[in-house]
Amino acid sequence: MPVNLRRFFPSRTLRNFITMVYPSIDPRLGDYTFEEIVTQVHNYMRYYINDKFLRGDITTNAATKRNPLIRIVPLFIKDFFVRLFYSRVQDRHSSAGLTNMGAVKVPEDMKPYLERFDIYMGVPYSARTNCAVISYENLLTINFASCIVETDVERRFFRKLVEDGIPVTIESNRKGE
Repeated sequence: MPVNLRRFFPSRTLRNFITMVYPSIDPRLGDYTFEEIVTQVHNYMRYYINDKFLRGDITTNAATKRNPLIRIVPLFIKDFFVRLFYSRVQDRHSSAGLTNMGAVKVPEDMKPYLERFDIYMGVPYSARTNCAVISYENLLTINFASCIVETDVERRFFRKLVEDGIPVTIESNRKGE
């Protein structure tokens, strides 16, 4: 999950200023209820998302970029190895991707022209599902992207929201849905 570093370290850059954290559960330890998963992720995020851990992450990444051997390698070679690492290691060891942009605020004079915001993550390389969340005013928008033909993950997700009494409107660009 991406963490917006601007909340912890002021920056004027318009570029992404994020790091990633990887909350997880180990299915080898048994079945988890929804509530157990929420508790596990909540506690993980509370423990790891603070300025000390995040500063350590930034320091590690910056040290890598300063390494003289890495600096002389052409960008297209570095890009190749980053993609290779992602598809062989990172993408295989996760079952889903999530990004949460949080609540969007706009100047008052723009509000009459806006209905909602949407955010999308790209389709992952492997058989997993990506989810993107954003809210504007009183509307929360949740978008899924996946190369999996079946929509079991999305269906279960929205059923859980409905079971919890949350009104849901579903839109899809998939054929037949």
